[in-house]
Parts: sequence; structure tokens; C-alpha cells
Amino acid sequence: MPQCVSRKNTDAPCGKGTRATELMESTLRMRQRTAQINKTAHIRLQSYTDMIEKRRQAEEARKLRLIERTRRTLEEIRAYQKVLLTYSARHLLSLQWGPKASKDKTHRRARRFQLENRILNTGFGIETMRLQIQRTIESNKPEVRARNMRKRMLSIAKKRSDFLIDRKVTNEALKQERLLAASSLMSGDRDDLNSEMQRLSV
Repeated sequence: MPQCVSRKNTDAPCGKGTRATELMESTLRMRQRTAQINKTAHIRLQSYTDMIEKRRQAEEARKLRLIERTRRTLEEIRAYQKVLLTYSARHLLSLQWGPKASKDKTHRRARRFQLENRILNTGFGIETMRLQIQRTIESNKPEVRARNMRKRMLSIAKKRSDFLIDRKVTNEALKQERLLAASSLMSGDRDDLNSEMQRLSV
């Protein structure tokens, strides 16, 4: 039978009302209180960690946007400088003797005359040359430059289709042939041509 001990009796080793039971109950309550405090602290710490992580991600996204905006601005400024060199005063066709825009049948030259007239009326502003700047940026992309180079090389190969292949040709002869092909790229970019010539001459 279970032992029934009065709360006033403190001589019994265990049972309801004894010091051992009270100590165990006090220890259990302390553990429960500690677990609840730890749980609350863990929830608070997790909320602080989430808040710090969100701020870090927001700051990183802001830095990436700033870097991308700076890169686009720098790319636009470089394209603007290149367009200014193309449309300098000594290169303006409107100030030279020759065909007028109304009599010109080429779409590219007519567009150039239209842009030159806008420049002469409003000045060399970046907003005036916005469309030409975008075209310059698009043309400077690596995939576009590679595609244009392939087109020029294909046109050269078609013009030289009657070339007889020598199976015993040497490396020096191949270099000379490639140098000759690169030198005939008159409509290409001069920087690409110079770099190609330097690379092939090594």
C-alpha cells in the first residue's frame, strides 16, 4: 500500500510532504522555468538573427544595384566619348561639300544627317545622342563583335573561294595567309584589326 505521511512529519524518507519530495518538486519547477526562459531567449535570438540576415541581404542587394548602376554609367560614358569622336566637328558631313540628306538614298547616311542636324541645333548633349550611344553599347558586346567578325571573315572567304589548298603548307605560310585576310578587313573595327595583327604576328 502507498505510504500516507502527513506534511508535518519530516522524518519519513520519501512520500508526500517529505523534504526529498519537496526538493524534487522544486528542482522540477526550476528546470521547467529554466527551459521556458531558454525557449523565450532562443525565440528572441532567432528573431534578432533573422532581422540581421534581412538587413544584410538588403544591404548586399543595394550594393549590387549600386555597382550595376555605376557599371552602366561608366559604359555609357565610354560609349558617349566614342560617339563624340565619331561626330566631331571635322567629321560632320553637314558642314562639308557633298550630297544633302534629302538627296541621299542610303538609310544610314540619312540617319547620320538627321542626327547631325539635331547636334547643330541642340549641341553635343548626351540626351541628343542617346540612340547612337545605345547602338554603340550594343555593338561593343562580345557576342555582337564575334558575330560581326564571323560575317566579315565569311565574306572574305567567299571572295577567296578560288584559293587552292596546299596540303604541305607550313605554319609560316598559314600566318601570312591569316595576316593577309586580316589586312583586308577594311570595314571592321580598327582596334580589333590591330589586335588581330599583333596576335598573328607573334
